[in-house]
Amino acid sequence: MSQLSENTALPNNRSNVVEYSSYDNTYHLRSFLLRKNREPNAFQLVQQEMFSKAAEFVLSLSSLLLLSNRTISQTAHLSFVMSYVYRKAITYSSKGFSINYPRVLISHGNLPTAEKAVTKTSPGCISFSWTNNASPDLTRGFDKAILVVYCEALNKCIHIIGETRRRDEEALLEVPQFHGYEVQTWLSFISADKRNLADSMHTGALFIT
Repeated sequence: MSQLSENTALPNNRSNVVEYSSYDNTYHLRSFLLRKNREPNAFQLVQQEMFSKAAEFVLSLSSLLLLSNRTISQTAHLSFVMSYVYRKAITYSSKGFSINYPRVLISHGNLPTAEKAVTKTSPGCISFSWTNNASPDLTRGFDKAILVVYCEALNKCIHIIGETRRRDEEALLEVPQFHGYEVQTWLSFISADKRNLADSMHTGALFIT
């Protein structure tokens, strides 16, 4: 690992460093950052560590991202999320690189974002609740909820799309496999015709009992 301190400024030139390879369905740092005939410098080593942290998280969500974003190509959306996490949500502390989960967008679009969304736990379950903000466009009440739970310790994601509508204002997701772990949660919406999305909202970290 490269040597950093908590006061080290992370590279701010992170805009065009991620590329997607359709050949092997993986992400890479752009080739100009990693010359095969040269040893990487300290700046490049930092970028590699940041990239690895972002890739581990995003690839665990790949099945969700493909389902929730059918209106655009697989590579376009996965690359967008990967670049977004890499640029906006990677932080550093004495424990190393981590993801600032409240900054992460699981979905991105122009539908109304969830309003007054909260989560709470019961044994093996997470309940989501929100306010129906569909009015005056009543069709928005039929938007389908996207519930997302991610466990960093296991690097696994559970999600449900479409079993609950915006107007229902609550939903329950069973997560017994995350018993004894902390998880991150998000809520979003997709239109009934699956053509439009809302920006996701991070609804907190919870410990599953």
